Amino acid sequence: MSGSMIRLRSFIRNIRGFKTNSILRDTKTSESGSSSQPNYSTDYLTPTNFQKRILVYSKKYSSIKDVPDRVPADVMQTAMSKCRIRVANLMMLFTIAGCIVIVTMGKLRKNEKMEEMKTQHDEIRRQITAEYKNSLKQQTDTK
Repeated sequence: MSGSMIRLRSFIRNIRGFKTNSILRDTKTSESGSSSQPNYSTDYLTPTNFQKRILVYSKKYSSIKDVPDRVPADVMQTAMSKCRIRVANLMMLFTIAGCIVIVTMGKLRKNEKMEEMKTQHDEIRRQITAEYKNSLKQQTDTK
């Protein structure tokens, strides 16, 4: 059972394009002992064409041709995060703009509908008034 789970995880990892765990880093200190700072081992990834475009969009590189064949995983992660935030902000702006457009369109339709209802109401009142005057006229004529 556990062997099939491991194969499933590796299959999913390959489908999603993850070759290594790029989120967690090895934080072991160096064995030389003199430095107290952690030694981060940097994994390198081979970026796809889409990832190259993201690196250019996040301004890590000036053009797609300048992107190297292997990019550090942390650089790729920060570029993806920046791009994700920009896309989320754009989606929020488009949602707010869409709401404003829908509200203004609703108000315009409501005003048109109110005008139409007023004209219908005035026409009905004129008909009723005319019928009432005709009935009064007929009553006075019969007497």
